[in-house]
Amino acid sequence: MRMRASYVRKDDDMSIGASVTEGNMTARAVDRRTVGGTRSRGKRRLGHLRDCGGFTIIEALVAAFLFTVGLVATAQLEVMASGQVSSSRQQSDAAALAAQTIEQYRDINFYTLVAGTYNATPKVGSTTYTVQTVVTQNDPQTGVDRVAVTVTWKGKSYATSTLVSPLQ
Repeated sequence: MRMRASYVRKDDDMSIGASVTEGNMTARAVDRRTVGGTRSRGKRRLGHLRDCGGFTIIEALVAAFLFTVGLVATAQLEVMASGQVSSSRQQSDAAALAAQTIEQYRDINFYTLVAGTYNATPKVGSTTYTVQTVVTQNDPQTGVDRVAVTVTWKGKSYATSTLVSPLQ
C-alpha cells in the first residue's frame, strides 16, 4: 500500500514543497514570484513592487505643501509680532511724553500758568509725535486748573490729564 503525504513550508520569498512516497522524499523549491518556472509579468510582479518601502510622489507633494503652509504661517506670525512690539514701544513713548509734559506744567508757578492750547512735535527714535496741551483755568472749581495732554502719532493717540492747584 502506498502512502502519500505532502506538506508546504512557507519562507519569506520561497515555498518549499515536498512529497513523500514510501520513505522516499523529494524536495522541490518553488519561487512564488514565478509561474511555470518563468517570471510572470503582471499583477504578481507589480504587487511585489508595491510592498517596497518609500513615499509616493503624492505623499511627498502633500508633505511639501504642509511644510510650506507651516513656514508661511510662521513668517506671518513673526511679522505680526514685530509690528506689535513696535506699536507697544510707540505707546510707551507716548505715555512717557505725556507724563513729562504734565511734570513740566506742575513745575510752573501756579499763578503764572496761562490758559490756552500749546503744541509741540518731539521726535523719539524714528517716530514724530504731536503733543497738544490744553490748560483750562478754574476747572473743575475756582483756584484749580486742569492740564490735559494728548499725544498723537501715526493715527493713534494717548490722552491724560491732571489738576494743578497752588497747594502743590
